[in-house]
Amino acid sequence: DGPNEKWSREIYCSTITANLVHMKLGVERSLMREMNPGDEAVVIEGVEVSVVDANHCPGAVQFLFVTSQGDRFIHSGDCRFHTSMKRSLQLFRKSRILFLDTTYCNPKHTFPCQEHSIQYVVDKVVKREALKERGKCLFLISSYNIGKERIFLAVHRATGKKLYATPKKIAHLELLQIDELTSALTDDPRATNIHLVKWNALGETWPYFRPNFVQMEEYRQMYGVEETMGFVPTGWTYEGKGTNFSSREKGPDRVFLVPYSEHSSFSELVDYVKFIKPEEVVPTVNIGETPKMLKHFRNLIDENSAKRRFLSAFTGGAPRKARKSDVAVKDEGPAVKSSSGKEDGPCDLLMAATGLKSLAEAQFLLKRANGDLEKAANFFFEDPFRKKVEVERPPRQSVKKGSTVVGQMPLSSFFGGAKSGGISLGSPKHHKTVEKSLEAGAQAAAGRGGSPCKALADYQAAVEREDYDPLSDALWSSGQPAPYMHLAGAFDAISQTKKRLKISRILLNMFRSLLVLSPESTVASVYLTIGTLGAEFSKMTLDIGASTVSQCISEVTGVSRQRLRQAYNDEGDLGDVAVLFKSAQTTLMPVKPLTISDVFAKLERLGKESGGG
Repeated sequence: DGPNEKWSREIYCSTITANLVHMKLGVERSLMREMNPGDEAVVIEGVEVSVVDANHCPGAVQFLFVTSQGDRFIHSGDCRFHTSMKRSLQLFRKSRILFLDTTYCNPKHTFPCQEHSIQYVVDKVVKREALKERGKCLFLISSYNIGKERIFLAVHRATGKKLYATPKKIAHLELLQIDELTSALTDDPRATNIHLVKWNALGETWPYFRPNFVQMEEYRQMYGVEETMGFVPTGWTYEGKGTNFSSREKGPDRVFLVPYSEHSSFSELVDYVKFIKPEEVVPTVNIGETPKMLKHFRNLIDENSAKRRFLSAFTGGAPRKARKSDVAVKDEGPAVKSSSGKEDGPCDLLMAATGLKSLAEAQFLLKRANGDLEKAANFFFEDPFRKKVEVERPPRQSVKKGSTVVGQMPLSSFFGGAKSGGISLGSPKHHKTVEKSLEAGAQAAAGRGGSPCKALADYQAAVEREDYDPLSDALWSSGQPAPYMHLAGAFDAISQTKKRLKISRILLNMFRSLLVLSPESTVASVYLTIGTLGAEFSKMTLDIGASTVSQCISEVTGVSRQRLRQAYNDEGDLGDVAVLFKSAQTTLMPVKPLTISDVFAKLERLGKESGGG
């Protein structure tokens, strides 16, 4: 039933929450155990507990837990993630589980920051206050019992006016211990034209907004004003129109839907999970849609830790050190496993977990990992270019005709091991020649030798091959920024074919090189490939037409608009026209080659520009 006056157990919460629980629910104040941000951690039944601010309503905190085994957990409660939290959450990165406030866990719920929404309300109030010729206006701000206090304070500071609230609401707000807000409140509705009204007084917000103009008209007539202007601050009503927030109007009554929320928007949820990088995310809101929500975070969690935890189950829980007899490499070959039911050693467990067939190789990995089974397994799974130990293997036993061999798929097949049949990011057979090829490709791409056109042509031929090697066939080496020529060559090769399988192979090879040599450029490459500047919910577009592009080409190449138009009629593509005239220009020094990251950053900057200047 939840806490009430009969509650008899301790409640750990902030001081403000303790005040509210005592007042609203009647729980004895002596049962409250106050914990506030900045306080030292307390130990509760063997678990260390501390709190940090949740950037929600006053008193809201996030709980941080550390078990005696060292596992860390975060419960965000109701929370709006902000970059200012990173410092206090630094020690809880890569936590075991993040219990997350998923109120707005949907890409369509990506709304502006709180500061922008607050300023929007302030600007509307100040602007209308200045229009004395239109008569008096009553401002109505909708809110719950607590919450939205930042809007109240901002309007008070901008106008210098009192804020009307009912005595009951004033009693709630006084418990929040915000002195400036308390002094700004009044219970006299005639003393000010800024009123704090209850939620839904201006209209229903779910499942869509339905304004209550009847109620607003009653307010207008009751207080004898010419207009009413209402504000409904919630993320649910945001319609994704950028800075142009929605409004409803009927005669002298108007209500603005302000996307102000004290819960994280979708983009902030992504930033939060990306920063914490937990092993697991557990939604706490809309849990019926958990599988759908978790798809948004599957590439942001710490999969390696989850994998290590899974592998540790083979040792009975905690990571286990190998015995010296297991680690030492022997020359006798694989020992015959006894059938006495004796417990398997670390080598046996490592071979079972990874699918290794060689005891010597398992011993080599364990020795390299100093006997740590988890670390040895990680060496196997995470090192794509590992050198296998050469050992003499016993001959395979012949199988009688008609008999079948019953076996189990090794665990490595689930983790992309060496024999998994997955796509290899690099082939060891190319390691000896890769240095020479990379150097030549990088020089060609950077204009320091060879022909860039020839390098591009060679690359176009290579990227279509089934035996494409992401190292030796790439145009740059690891540690260097990925050249834009890598994308341009793939795009040009795609433009010359209509075969779907061939197009897929070209893109596959293109991304393989990026993942091996420049993984930081992969996201930008994906967006450039699909012709966008970000995820769909970001609504970022270039909004640049052909006329603007033509003007830029004319200025850069010095070609008249008439010649440009004639060339366009001949070529049929502005890009080909630009290449045609640019190739006729000479420079005093080699032009710095474009990189994928730089190109995307400049396009992203253009997408954020606005205005006519």
